[in-house]
Amino acid sequence: MKELLLADNVLTRLQPEVCMLKLLRKLDISDNYLISLPQQLGRLVALEELIISKNEISVLPAEIGALTNLTILDASHNRLSSLPREMANLRKLVKLFIDNNSFSDTISEVADGTFFS
Repeated sequence: MKELLLADNVLTRLQPEVCMLKLLRKLDISDNYLISLPQQLGRLVALEELIISKNEISVLPAEIGALTNLTILDASHNRLSSLPREMANLRKLVKLFIDNNSFSDTISEVADGTFFS
């Protein structure tokens, strides 16, 4: 399976078994009621697009830094106040959507390029 679209399903948690789909390239779990992501997320090494917008997520797991093929991350409309430093490993990231969260200092680091250096 290359794409898994679970948007708008009233999910309250993502089952860790989803993270065993090694060939997954797109995961859309937007518009649910997720408050966190499993640490096993880092096992999805082929993932190119991760859409987690419109949830209640307050922290991204450090393991997100293992998703080195990620080109698009949409984490908008959540409750994030910071990004994990491990995201600096996402060298292929082209689009990062983090609007409508609770950021403070992280935004200036992303904007001036120092976050990913």
